[in-house]
Amino acid sequence: MDEWSETISESSDNPIIKWMERLMAEPKLSVNRIVVIGFRGAGKTTIARQLAGCLNWRYISTDEQVEHFSGKNIKELVEQEGWQMFRQIEHAIVERLSREQQAVIDCGGGVVEDPENMRVLSRSSLIVWVDADISDLYQRLKRQNDRPLLSEPDLKSDIDLHYRDRESLYGHYGQIYVNTSRESTEAICKKILQTREK
Repeated sequence: MDEWSETISESSDNPIIKWMERLMAEPKLSVNRIVVIGFRGAGKTTIARQLAGCLNWRYISTDEQVEHFSGKNIKELVEQEGWQMFRQIEHAIVERLSREQQAVIDCGGGVVEDPENMRVLSRSSLIVWVDADISDLYQRLKRQNDRPLLSEPDLKSDIDLHYRDRESLYGHYGQIYVNTSRESTEAICKKILQTREK
């Protein structure tokens, strides 16, 4: 199993668990939410779930919320209704989630394309850009078939085009940058949880 997708053991002998226990005895993060952004396949869900568990906060996936609202999985929704409908539902979900407290919000890769999404998500939030090398994105995503392509006829072209389009947006909104191709899950979680608002 790739390191980026491994979960931290709950064993009391695990050093990261001991470290988290010491961390949680310190003053809490001075933000009400952590918002995780980044391209599909970067490892956002793994990182977001770990953070939620360590903080004892709710984990919320915008994609899961869209599926629940629409009654369809994302592939079905996009194939039947189109990406525009997906984005409309996603925006409504984001508006509601912007009022959540003590939550780690795992966002779909395209959430940054709507400035209003990011305006409401940024309030009292720590925005984390979870990134990965493009070669790793391709290797991870080619093993999945549950997501529709964004616009291009093949996966590699789709990643190349849309990653380049979104990279500057991720960089603009992200307050912390982590890369799952170059950092372990343990190191990434430590880096994020050690961050405090100035």
